Amino acid sequence: MEESIYIVTDENTLGYVRPDRPTQVGVLGASLIRGGRNWRDGPYELSMVSAWRMATSKDFDTFRVCADGHQINPHARLMVQDPAIAAKEVRA
Repeated sequence: MEESIYIVTDENTLGYVRPDRPTQVGVLGASLIRGGRNWRDGPYELSMVSAWRMATSKDFDTFRVCADGHQINPHARLMVQDPAIAAKEVRA
């Protein structure tokens, strides 16, 4: 079974992308003050964000999400088929 990929969108939301739904982002944590998404609103489309990047273990601390049980792979890559979405990736 493939693992979820963890990303940060618009520097205000920590989320995950499941392999079976590569265009939807589920919310793990967010800064609502900075315009983050509320987990109660459910998943949102990756095409709706202006920028995204791969999450790090520090992001789990920043968004106050317990990383226990999450497999944070620093070498994981989100394979995006849509070039418009791929162009929004911010690389460190």
